[in-house]
Parts: sequence; structure tokens; C-alpha cells
Amino acid sequence: MSDQVSVIIPVYNAKKYLDECVSSVLEQDYPFIEIILVDDGSSDGSGELCDSLEGDYIRVMHQKNSGPAAARNAGLLAAGGSFVMFLDADDMLDGPGVVSAIYTEAKNSGADIVQGAYRRQLGAGISGVNLHGLSGLDRESESFRFLGFYKNGHLAYDWGKLYRRDFLIKNGLLIEDYGYAEDKAHNFRCYALGAVYAFSDVPVCRYRDNPDSASNAYIDGLIPAWTSVAGDFLKWCEKKGIGERYFDLAAYHIAFGAFYLAKKECQAKGKPGHTAKALREYISYDISAECLARLAKGRYMEGIDSFLWRVFMRGSAWMLTHRMTGLYALGAHILTGIRLDALVMGKRFDRQ
Repeated sequence: MSDQVSVIIPVYNAKKYLDECVSSVLEQDYPFIEIILVDDGSSDGSGELCDSLEGDYIRVMHQKNSGPAAARNAGLLAAGGSFVMFLDADDMLDGPGVVSAIYTEAKNSGADIVQGAYRRQLGAGISGVNLHGLSGLDRESESFRFLGFYKNGHLAYDWGKLYRRDFLIKNGLLIEDYGYAEDKAHNFRCYALGAVYAFSDVPVCRYRDNPDSASNAYIDGLIPAWTSVAGDFLKWCEKKGIGERYFDLAAYHIAFGAFYLAKKECQAKGKPGHTAKALREYISYDISAECLARLAKGRYMEGIDSFLWRVFMRGSAWMLTHRMTGLYALGAHILTGIRLDALVMGKRFDRQ
């Protein structure tokens, strides 16, 4: 159906949240919605709950545990709608008019991807609206890429947006399995292949800060996963004849990855020495060394409108290029301790 929106929900051991997630889709005022629940080999009864929810508007698929990328791809390939949304099973749509709002934006603009805003939820606390700030920016500018994929970060996620299914299928834009940051890898490629964007300030997704989610857990394979996202993207660009036009995306990714790695090490092990060791491994990868060297020389700074962000990006790249991992680790521990990252990322929780 040309007006149908398929909402694809990968489900893995999310029984605690699934009813609330599905209910947020069923309560939408948009009349042409199908829900595709993809049970990714759950062991907590989520698969059985999916089966109990199956009905006129809800389809259920089961697969051997293969990860969220495979689950999303299975849902995408099976989707009957002209548009698709990805929604994690521990999240929810943020109000009954969400799908109507972004579908109308897609139809009026002819966009391949409609990006919305989002809010965060932690227990009973709900954040203010995290706005993307991308309306009116030149999509080919470094400013657009830095703001969209990093500073605010909305473009980096598969959730919180509406995709035109034909754009994904015709361009072979399935989601690669990296174990981490695969959303970002997917959306790098969508962007680089010329996706037409439209924007809405409607909060599309209520993102739950779930302590058990992959984004909050320590991941042993974080370093090879993160560096592969950057390296594979640049190789893919070469094959597509794009060259180094979007090298800044990979460079920013590596710089942010260093701080993210340091933060995870701080939280898991609590000692700067452990963090410094992990950083030494991270910068030993050729792609890390190349990206950090370019940033340390001031490349790709034109798109960063904030002086403090420019100082952080260039300064941290310079420190890592000169192997000052101990000093970087100490700084990361201090910043993590005062939760500066939470302030920067807009994790403000206001009781409602």
C-alpha cells in the first residue's frame, strides 16, 4: 500500500517493555500502519509475548539470535509499507500524532528520510525535547554533517526517523552488523548516496535510558567495531566513486570514539591506567592514526561552529597523535565524573 507505514521492532529479551512499545504504535491516529515484530531468539518469553500480540495489524517473525542489524533487515525486507520506521522494543513513539506528522512531511517534501526530534526517559523522568537544529542547513556542508551526526547526533540513529523503503531497497542499504555503531554506519551510507532529507521538530521517539541496553553496556569488541565503521565507510566510498568527499565523517567518528571508549573504560574499570591502555590499542589502528592526524592539523574544522568544540576536537586529536594517552585518560575520567557528557548530549530529566 502506497500510504502504509511499516513500524519494524526488533525484539530481544525485552518482555518488560514490549507492551508499552507496541501500545505506543497502536494508539497512533494514522490509519495505515503495520507493525512487524522480529523476535531475535529471545530467551525471556518475549517471543511468546510477540505471538500473543499478533493480529490484523501486527505481524510476527522469529529468527535465531543474530543481532539487531539482522532483525531490522528481516523486517525491512518483509515490510509492506512504502515507508518504514525502526523502533527499539524498549523505546516508544512519543504521542499519538507522531506517524501522521512525519508521514505528512514525507509526502509534502518528497524526502527519502524525515528526521524528527526525540526525548529521553529515565524512570519517571523525561527530558526536554532534543532538537536536531538541521532545518535550513546546506546538506553538503561540514556543519550539517557535524551537527547531524555528532554534536546533536540525530542523523546517526535508525530510530526517530521515517525512511522511504524504495530508497533503501534500490540502493542496497541494508544494515551492516558491526556489533556497535551500526546505526551510524547505515546512515553514513544513506547520506553519502544523496538521501533527500526533510525535518520535523515533533519528538518522534521516547528513548529509554535502559541500563541493560547495548549503548549502556561495556563492549569488549568496541575498538575493532568502531574502527571498522570508519574504515569500511571510506572503502565503500571509493567503490562508489565518492572518494574522500566525506572523510570528515570518518574523522569525527574516530575522534568521538576515543572519548566514548575512554568513558566506557572509566565506568567499567575506574582506573586511568586501564583507560590509557585501551586508548593505546585504539590509536594503533591505521584508520585511527590517519583520522586523528588530519584533525590534529586542523582539517575539517570549518564545520564546527563552536570554539569549545574546535578546541576539544583538535586538542584531543593532537594529544592522541602524540601518544599522550595517560593525560587524555585522566581528562576523560574527570569529565565523566562530573557528567559533562550528559550535559552536552542533552540528558536533562524533568519530572512530569
